[in-house]
Formats: sequence, C-alpha cells, structure tokens
Amino acid sequence: MSRLGKRGAADAERDAWVRSDPSVQFLNQLERDFHIMSKMSEFAGLLDELIDTGKTMEDCAQQLIRIAQAVKELFSSEPMEKEEEVAPELPPSKTYTKEEVRSILAGLAQNGFREESKALVRKYADGGSLTDVPPEKYPDLVHEAEEIGDA
Repeated sequence: MSRLGKRGAADAERDAWVRSDPSVQFLNQLERDFHIMSKMSEFAGLLDELIDTGKTMEDCAQQLIRIAQAVKELFSSEPMEKEEEVAPELPPSKTYTKEEVRSILAGLAQNGFREESKALVRKYADGGSLTDVPPEKYPDLVHEAEEIGDA
C-alpha cells in the first residue's frame, strides 16, 4: 500500500472513532443546536418586527376610522345655514321730534315715495297716523325712511 493509502485508512478510522465518541457527538449536536438557535433568534426578531408593524397598522386604522367618522359627522349634520345678513349699522340713536319725523316723511312723499311713507307710519303706529307712533320708535322709522330715500 502506498503511503497515501495508509493515511486514508487512518483518516477513515479516526472519523469512525469521532462519530462514535459521545463527547464528539455532543459537540456536533451543540453546533447543530446553536445553528438552529441562531435561526430561531432571527425568526423571533422577524416576529417582533411583524408585531410592531401590525401595531403601527392598527394605529393607522384607528386614525382612519376617526377621520372618517369626523367627515361623516360633518356631512351628515343638518346643512349649515347661510350666514345671516349683517344688518347695516344704525347710526347712534338720535332723538327725533315729531316735527322732524313729519318733515322727513313729507320729503319722501314729495320725492315719489308717498305710499312707502304711509306704509312706514302704519308699520310703527298702532292707529295708522304719526301721532300714534311712540317717540322711542322714531329713530327706527327715520332709519327705514332714509333707506327708502337712498334706494
């Protein structure tokens, strides 16, 4: 036998002994277990990432639900009413005498607003004449008369 042949036989003998030796078998098993444990550790890390992603998705879903509910409330409530027209500001309440009011109403009538002038008096008077209009309503009456005259 050649020297190489003897060496091959010795290696085979040693390999057989190594495979049958309990301590070597134990070490081999530890190596396989370590490899499996390493993979299990990687797998556990991936599961943790998956859990975190799921929680993030759950948070996003809850936010989407809140937004959808807010939009639904916005459109399902009664339609918003148009903003009320802002009444023109009245000049500071000036006190008017009956004669001043009569003069203003006469001016309206002379400018072609006779019926409007009479309607204003009826609106503010209980009886239909200027003497029936309470003095505290003179400023409102004058204000409306001025609006008619400006129109």
